[in-house]
Amino acid sequence: MAEKTIVEKTERIGYIDLFRSFGIIFMIMGHVAFGNIFNVFIHAFHMPMFFFISGYLFKRRSKNEQSFGSLVLKKAKTLLLPYLVFGLFCYSVRLFESFAEHNTIGIEPLFHLFWVNTDKIAICGAVWFLTALFFTDIIFFLLDRYVSNEKLKAAIIVAVAVFGCFENKILPFELPFALAQSFVGLGFYYIGSLFKKFEEKKAVGFFLNLSWPLTAVFGVAATALIFVNGYVNMRTGEYNIVPLFWLNAVLATVVLLNFSRLIYKFAGNGFFGKRLSEIGKNSIVYLCFNQLAIRTFEKFIFVDESFPIVSKLLLKILIFALSMAMLFLIEKLIMKTKLRVIVGK
Repeated sequence: MAEKTIVEKTERIGYIDLFRSFGIIFMIMGHVAFGNIFNVFIHAFHMPMFFFISGYLFKRRSKNEQSFGSLVLKKAKTLLLPYLVFGLFCYSVRLFESFAEHNTIGIEPLFHLFWVNTDKIAICGAVWFLTALFFTDIIFFLLDRYVSNEKLKAAIIVAVAVFGCFENKILPFELPFALAQSFVGLGFYYIGSLFKKFEEKKAVGFFLNLSWPLTAVFGVAATALIFVNGYVNMRTGEYNIVPLFWLNAVLATVVLLNFSRLIYKFAGNGFFGKRLSEIGKNSIVYLCFNQLAIRTFEKFIFVDESFPIVSKLLLKILIFALSMAMLFLIEKLIMKTKLRVIVGK
């Protein structure tokens, strides 16, 4: 029985790493820019899925096991430290470029790094997710520890998440450090925690253990609904039909989670399965460095909108492949040396 539990736990962690890797790959492809249709598809779920899985992996701990202060320090080390290191590094790169080009970028990117960080950060714009997840982790921890009434907790989270969806229409200013996005993320975090809490229940267990045919059916349904709702973007606070945004994000996340589980059973221990799992394990490196890698190759591989569709697609695929290769090398350099301290390891 103990051996079976260890195997099941290893498999679960393995397919969750695979799940994360698919999300990171979608994000990188989005930054390469494979077109509006692809953007509509991935933006519906590729950031919500990370909040969902963080909630799914959340573990309640007693005050003796983990104090609030120790949690804040841990999350600051794993999320805020990389945010600052990569943010300042990319600003330095952009500053060097501006001197070489005989112009100036000023301090605006620094202002955005230290305040409203969902736009205009130098090169590594995706790092807004790190501050958003930091605040989501903290808020959920406090609610879970100090609000014992489950209905009240759910009501607070729903209210906060709904406010996050409409924040840019309610407030005359933007909240700093992707707080509005963290409020929306709190909802997905909570849904993920509920999936974990009730995974042994028949209904939840059904959705977490779909067969290949059912995964395909729900995948087609999620895709259709995504295009019904149209373009959404969690970073910029665009959600179109809000209830449909939530349905699409959760449904697509569950489909991808099942797809990852099924793929892991089939090829998780193979070369490509292990390589993809490593991307998931070290996803923060790819999150922080991907736009710098893409930018590097875009300087040498020119893609003009007037090019034929096939030519543009092939060039985009080349940029994507070269960027992934560069990120692989960066990942090894960081994770195999003392540099891993900059990603909180």
